[in-house]
Amino acid sequence: MLAKRIAWRRRNVPHHYIGALLSFGAGIRLVGREPATGIELALSIPFEEIEDVRASAAPDDELVGGQSVVLDLAEADAVLLREIGGGPLGTAELAARLERLRAPWARRARTLGVAKT
Repeated sequence: MLAKRIAWRRRNVPHHYIGALLSFGAGIRLVGREPATGIELALSIPFEEIEDVRASAAPDDELVGGQSVVLDLAEADAVLLREIGGGPLGTAELAARLERLRAPWARRARTLGVAKT
């Protein structure tokens, strides 16, 4: 488990989910519940589909009142995430951890000549 209590949402979507961030061999999995409705959702993202991982700079990318980590995806809207509830990972550390996990997949894609631009 990368983070036990995390908020996440797609960019340009007003509602967010509270849950966990998990890592599996080839990607990450976000699981959560939308606080207002109780709707549960899970989203699996293969590392090869993550084009960039960075700390947010734009106010529109804030999540539950603070800076988020932005996962720019190859074929979909970006995903924003942020550890909440006093967790040990700050935004920069969470972004760095995700980038370290993603890096081997990005190098592999470049080697195979399939890197997306």
